[in-house]
Amino acid sequence: MMGALSDKRPLEQVKLMNSFDHPGLLTNVTLLCILSSIMAISTLPCNAMATSLQQENSEPSQEPQEPPCCEDDKKPTPKTDDKECCEQKAIQEPKKDESCCEEGTDEDSSRATAFIEAPKIADLSVLDQDGNRVQFHTDLIAGKTVLINVFFSTCTTVCPPLTATMRRVQQITKEQHGDAIRIISVSVDPANDTPARIKKFGALFGAEPGWSFITGDKPTMDQLLRSLDAATGDITQHTATVLIGNDQTGEWARTYGLSSAEGIAEIASGIEERAAVFRRLAEAADYFPNNVLVDHDGNSLRFFDDLLRDRLVLMHVLFTRCTGVCPPIIQNLKNTSAILEDRIGPEVVILSITVDPEFDTVERMKAYHDAAELPDDGWLLLGGEKADVKQVLTKIGAWTPFKEDHNGWLILGNTRTGDWRKLQAMAAPTQIADMAKEMLGESVPVPTPETATREK
Repeated sequence: MMGALSDKRPLEQVKLMNSFDHPGLLTNVTLLCILSSIMAISTLPCNAMATSLQQENSEPSQEPQEPPCCEDDKKPTPKTDDKECCEQKAIQEPKKDESCCEEGTDEDSSRATAFIEAPKIADLSVLDQDGNRVQFHTDLIAGKTVLINVFFSTCTTVCPPLTATMRRVQQITKEQHGDAIRIISVSVDPANDTPARIKKFGALFGAEPGWSFITGDKPTMDQLLRSLDAATGDITQHTATVLIGNDQTGEWARTYGLSSAEGIAEIASGIEERAAVFRRLAEAADYFPNNVLVDHDGNSLRFFDDLLRDRLVLMHVLFTRCTGVCPPIIQNLKNTSAILEDRIGPEVVILSITVDPEFDTVERMKAYHDAAELPDDGWLLLGGEKADVKQVLTKIGAWTPFKEDHNGWLILGNTRTGDWRKLQAMAAPTQIADMAKEMLGESVPVPTPETATREK
């Protein structure tokens, strides 16, 4: 037997084995080493010896072996009670045979994004992860920018990476917009996804407030999924797209849920920024009157819709017969407009509203405008019916029954950003211009002590 075994071994080992027939050829030290090795091997457990032999007689594996509890045929799902480490591994390490699980890029999300017509999302009674009953549209979507995806808690392929991506999206959007952007994850397996299970699923990914996981009875969820264009007969084949939108503006898009979190967040942020402008304009429209005023060219203009909406305005009051503060204010604002240059007209409009509308007719305002050599574009003298002028000026705190007592304030407002400020109309032209630029989103230099002294 020994000879048969030695035939399969290298020549050096054959010579060593044959030396047992001639003990005189071995030194005492050599014998001692061989005996020690035999005794050490005999003390190994059977399974260790089997493993050693298997490793000797086979090629080394190119991939690391998973712990026994996480083998493919025994891998637990999030709903099992197996060891926590295996549960985490089942969630965080999806099967790699899915091409969808490759890391996405901003370019992927841009290429995979389609802006669509506003979907007609059903307003159904469903359950969130805390077991609260909510109306899907009324409570979760109305007045908000949302991202909606579908999942199921026992999914081990697309759902874990998609949910991890959405978690990163939540972190990015919270930094940029606070709680204005919400995430809604809708289960495609309501028969098994109880509120407790979907809450546990969300907790594994660190879902924060503002992220709703939704389930309910199957007929209701089927109807909801159809309205989201996400219905599927096989839950393992559910869509990996994300629906992003805002119901106030009606702007909606679909994008690939496994593209980069930064790219998805950018789409959501853009929709939210436009929705924020919409909300601010709506608030401004509720606050400001829309009375009709008349400019120095005889055009009838609605105060909010035609004069304030979507622009930065500089407003002050005057009257054409004024010989006190009005002329120097006009000159100061002319100097300001020279600094703002090309912005006057397209971006900035100066509104000079008379406090003497009965006397200041179109003809008199036109003569005043021309005599002062005011710009034809971007500077309007405004009058109209006394009742309309009074209502407008009362709203901005500038009406007075005695025209000589009018104030000398300049009001700057941007209805798109909701930024409103006030300063003296005789402030330094550079100060007024810098404030206007800042309100337009431009960075302005910080004045040094030298420039501040010079401006004074």
